[in-house]
Amino acid sequence: MEATSEEWGTIAAVVLGDGTWVGPSWELGKWNQGLEAMWRGYVESGAPQPAGMLGLGTTVRSATYGSAVAGTLGARRVVGPYGRTEVVFLLGWHFPNRRSWLWGGGGPGGVAGPDTVGNFYSNGFSNAWEVLKAYAHRLDDMREVTERFVSHFWSSDLSPAVKEAALFNLSTLRSQTFFRTLDGSPLGWEGCLDDTGSCLGSWTHVWNYELATAFLFGSLAKRMRELEYLHATADDGAMSFRVMLPLSKAQEYTQVAADGQFGCVLKLYREWRLSGDDEWLRQLWPACRRSLEFAWSEGGWDADRDGLAEGAQHNTMDIEYFGPNPEVQSWYLAALKAAAEMANAVGDGEFSKSCQELLASGAALTEAILFNGSYYQQKVIPPGDFSKVAPKLRHPNMGAENPDKPEFQIEDGCVIDQLLGDTFARLVGLGPILDTEHVAVALQSIHRLNYVEDLGDWTNYMRTYAVHGERGHVVLSYPNGLPEHPMPYWSEVWTGLEYIYAIGLAQAGERLLAEDVVSAARERFSGSRRNPFDEAECGHHYARAMSSWGLVVALTGFDYDGRTGVMTLAATREPTRWFWSTGDAWGTFRHAGGSSGVVRAQLEVVHGSLRVERVLIGAALLSPALPGLLGAGTTCKLEPLA
Repeated sequence: MEATSEEWGTIAAVVLGDGTWVGPSWELGKWNQGLEAMWRGYVESGAPQPAGMLGLGTTVRSATYGSAVAGTLGARRVVGPYGRTEVVFLLGWHFPNRRSWLWGGGGPGGVAGPDTVGNFYSNGFSNAWEVLKAYAHRLDDMREVTERFVSHFWSSDLSPAVKEAALFNLSTLRSQTFFRTLDGSPLGWEGCLDDTGSCLGSWTHVWNYELATAFLFGSLAKRMRELEYLHATADDGAMSFRVMLPLSKAQEYTQVAADGQFGCVLKLYREWRLSGDDEWLRQLWPACRRSLEFAWSEGGWDADRDGLAEGAQHNTMDIEYFGPNPEVQSWYLAALKAAAEMANAVGDGEFSKSCQELLASGAALTEAILFNGSYYQQKVIPPGDFSKVAPKLRHPNMGAENPDKPEFQIEDGCVIDQLLGDTFARLVGLGPILDTEHVAVALQSIHRLNYVEDLGDWTNYMRTYAVHGERGHVVLSYPNGLPEHPMPYWSEVWTGLEYIYAIGLAQAGERLLAEDVVSAARERFSGSRRNPFDEAECGHHYARAMSSWGLVVALTGFDYDGRTGVMTLAATREPTRWFWSTGDAWGTFRHAGGSSGVVRAQLEVVHGSLRVERVLIGAALLSPALPGLLGAGTTCKLEPLA
């Protein structure tokens, strides 16, 4: 095998502690000769050897018959009656030649491209044995850091179901769904199929739902925005919703997704606000501005510039919507609001004014045209002729084929994430962009129309994510009857969308219903039914399910503005302990509760550092005893301002 092959690399194993031993290496052989050699080596080498770290390294040559090399290692312990012991085995690997990705292969997995992009984890090591030698002695420190994070998070006063949903889905960031190339660039599949990734290219629309990275790993989130705007956005403002590799080819997938492109504006605003990094924003702003202007191009999403997205809108449902619809429209309004603020911050006042005018017009049209008294629905506007659709907006074979009566639309259906842009805008500190009373009505309608008590009685001709005895909220309901060609995924149940819905409920004060929505989802992943760390959609360890971290933000009322150093948390009548995180720091917040008007609270920074000048708890504005930069290990009382 060539040293440049993607399969080329090394695997190593070690056993730690007293009584360790290493047996002979062996090959597969014929008629289980390799297995016989392994067992014979185990019997012959089972005597204890001197204490210490012992191990073996094997070179993976290929998967062909008779060429794999393996070995045997172990430890001998004497355990008395009712006694216990621990033996630590470590497995390490080093495969430096990750290849680029190409769309194709007859399915969502894609195929390996011709270029080598590498793996970030291989930096500084030449083989797996070096990796294990470097990290074996750091196990205690690594375990302590992990347990500290988990224990502080789990001690927060949120329901067990919410904490499970938020914490357990973080495992996706350590699965094959998420990776970093040799230069450190963070990228992701949508999820993992059994033998390959699922849907390559850090799909902007799916990763829009992911809310964990920004609040826990801020530098990675900022780098993801750089990939989107500095590499995947073309001169005309079209953002490839799949980032191709290597990055020199990032724009080779030319199609754009309306929800993905608008959502990235919100994510840029979020990362800028959490970090307070004005220079970073100035670097990315020109591309962000172009990406919004792209919406106003001839035949585009909002060609008439009235603030209503009416053109062909490819989206996360893998089809195009024709005409304004709540999913994309709410993203569009939120993007306009975020862009107006960012434009002002970089001195682009004229563009800010344009965005504000479009926002006002679009918000009024949204309420007048899309809200039907119970929820927000779609107004279908057939294109009449697909040639009128601007280039890059329509997938050639995934969506509608009839330009006079396009298939697969929402129409008068009630979609579970219809308030997505409004929910996201509130989550990142922009406030609401839809009518608050209409939002409250729509939230109740979603529960009334989309909730299924027992999905064993539910007809679903697509993918099955819930069965008899399980409950949840379906993606889309058609209370007035199914159209001839409904939106493809309407009958499925996706946890990533259920969490977004629950976040919206929490923001509207419907805490009990929000927690029940989460409980229904987590009941399906209890461990006895499915893997509690793997909420699947199009693949295992699906990125969209990381929307669950937004529950922590919404239910605690958390907000942080890195530009001003102002942190916000919700007031409570009962003594409360909450977990907070900004992407650069995390810690806990303790509130003594009560309604006497005297606020007694304490802020602890456990990891990282952040600037804190003021803390807003409900209507009470507080100041830390020592305002300014707070580092790890700092605990400060919060004093009411005079």
